[in-house]
Amino acid sequence: MGDAVRGVGVKAEALRSKRTSVCEPCIIGKETREPFPKESDSKDSKEPLELVHMDVCGPMPVTSKGGSRYLATFLDVYSKLSVVQPMKRKSNVTAVTESVFARLELQSGKKVKGVQTNRGGEYVNEGMTALLGKRGTVHRTTAGHSLEQNGSAERLNRTLEERARALLENAGLGPDLWAEAMVTANYTRNRVPSSVHGKSPGYPYGEADTQPGVGATPTGEADTGSEEYPLRGTALKRRRREDTPHAKGGRPGSGTERIWRRKRGSIRRVRGSIRSRKRIHFEEVYAPVSKHTTLRALLAVVAKRDLELHQLDVETAFLNGELEKAIYMQQPQGYEQGGPNVVCHLKRTLNGVRQTPRAWHTRLKEELGNFEFVASLADTALFSGVVDGERIYLIVWVDDILVAALGGGADCEEAHWAAALGVVRYLVGTAGAGITFGGSGEVLEEFCDANYAGDINTKSSMTGYVFLMYGGAVSWSSRLQLTVAASTVGAEYMSAENAVKEALWFHKHGGDLGLDLGTVLIHCDNQGAIRLLKHPIASQRSKHIDVIHRFAQKRVARKEVEFAYCKMEDMKADILTKALAPGKFLKCKKKLHRILSAWGSVRFGRY
Repeated sequence: MGDAVRGVGVKAEALRSKRTSVCEPCIIGKETREPFPKESDSKDSKEPLELVHMDVCGPMPVTSKGGSRYLATFLDVYSKLSVVQPMKRKSNVTAVTESVFARLELQSGKKVKGVQTNRGGEYVNEGMTALLGKRGTVHRTTAGHSLEQNGSAERLNRTLEERARALLENAGLGPDLWAEAMVTANYTRNRVPSSVHGKSPGYPYGEADTQPGVGATPTGEADTGSEEYPLRGTALKRRRREDTPHAKGGRPGSGTERIWRRKRGSIRRVRGSIRSRKRIHFEEVYAPVSKHTTLRALLAVVAKRDLELHQLDVETAFLNGELEKAIYMQQPQGYEQGGPNVVCHLKRTLNGVRQTPRAWHTRLKEELGNFEFVASLADTALFSGVVDGERIYLIVWVDDILVAALGGGADCEEAHWAAALGVVRYLVGTAGAGITFGGSGEVLEEFCDANYAGDINTKSSMTGYVFLMYGGAVSWSSRLQLTVAASTVGAEYMSAENAVKEALWFHKHGGDLGLDLGTVLIHCDNQGAIRLLKHPIASQRSKHIDVIHRFAQKRVARKEVEFAYCKMEDMKADILTKALAPGKFLKCKKKLHRILSAWGSVRFGRY
């Protein structure tokens, strides 16, 4: 080992003696800049918009779909709220800054007191200086070649770029959608609680919901006690007084978010429902709403009997539901009582609670039951009852209710005339479209048809049926059959089965609307299918029909429905199964009273 290295005149003892010495050239060669302090400037900001970091990211290697190459970013130091805005040129920074500041100040009620930027030409120029000087905003700039002094903005740029790349990669989208990805990344960032204060960045602005089109700029805060919207604000305060604070004591409180929504001249508070768990906070959430077929059937009855139709909206409907299970929620911001370890015990439902629609419908059903209104078995959102000897019908769609009753002699007020004027404006614009009810004396007409092997890809047949009440279409369907029919008779037979199901529903529904339908008559243009329905014989042509399609035969045998033959030129359901010649199409359209001109629009009239 002693002879392994030759020619070096240094003894081992000499090397050991130099072990404690310092190699100055090595130290100088490895020198780096001393890191900047990691202390956050949040402690210097006592309120929103007291200090805003600004920066421009770009130019991007690819022009976005909207023609942008740059991205302006804004970061509020106090709340950590960020705003982004794609730009085509750097010179647009001044205009974008003015627009963003105006929006933030309007919706937060605060003024931007100071901004911090680098010394780039987009910020150090006459236009930006004039803008900030006019506003009285202090402009702080970094030292030369010291981007670290604006590190918050640089960190924001990096965060958004990383998230945008991940979004594009996951969705398999091209780089030209970078602007949309950046805006989306910022939108999600503003909803994640900040590590600085543990809240979402939008909390000082009173609303967690934002507008993604402008890069998640917060919307305005609403006051529940404002004079402009007194009703819902009063109801919210009343419910708040009923909520008794409880110490946590092992009771988990459901998280809440301070979110406000506007609806028809009122403000409603929406509670977050992410943490609600099935079988712990609720069992069922389904709440029935009326079918469109039920609505059209009632409109037909209203037109025929000359009834009055009124619409009403129940104010604060979702604040009246009764909770089946105990729910404890964290106290909303601005309404805290009793300290941080106290939660609220909900005695009534709130907007946003998952079981609220069901609880409201149950409460409404109970209240209507006190007035002897009964829910229909065919549609549980249809109620009927007798008041002062007159039959009254109610159709419920969440908190909107239609009331149909015999007309009274109430005088019209100014609000009624204003509403009527709005209806007239709508009718002027849609004068050639709609469904006409009351144009025929026939209570119910039914037509079913099929287009054999109408689908060129699967060879499935097309089923179509239409039900008319007092001359106007109230129910129709056009869909492919699930089973491939082996003959025209088989296709018509399966179409008849679907029509029978709808006819039975109408038969049950007719009793609720005071209609004596008796045996429902269905028109079909295939005599082979009619014979097979009336005489269920097993033949070479019918033995392939599955047992599940024998449902219609049993209903015919029970005299619940009846089939009659009609000529092909009189088949009103033809328009729903196949492409027709212009003459036949217009003829069917006229017979159906313009059903295809405007699906679902309604016009009353006696002709």
